Amino acid sequence: MNFASDNWAGATPEVMAALHRANDGAAPAYGNDALTRRVTGLFSEVFETDVQVWFTGTGTASNSLGLAALSRPGGLVFCSSEAHIHVDEWGAT
Repeated sequence: MNFASDNWAGATPEVMAALHRANDGAAPAYGNDALTRRVTGLFSEVFETDVQVWFTGTGTASNSLGLAALSRPGGLVFCSSEAHIHVDEWGAT
């Protein structure tokens, strides 16, 4: 196993098989597809409220979007000097 980055490792055979199944035929873009509706429904059940699901390509993209959504433009995010967002993702947001 290599824990250096989520961007370095290849996908497992199970993930590739799931991607292959999801990639069958045409589907509307930008969250209007059946898979996104299904995942959104599952998350809404778990959190017992209506939610939106936005898929991202990397953990850095997810963290950046989350931090940007929670802070004001030009705002600050406080974290420890060892925090992943400080050590590996500084400036991404």
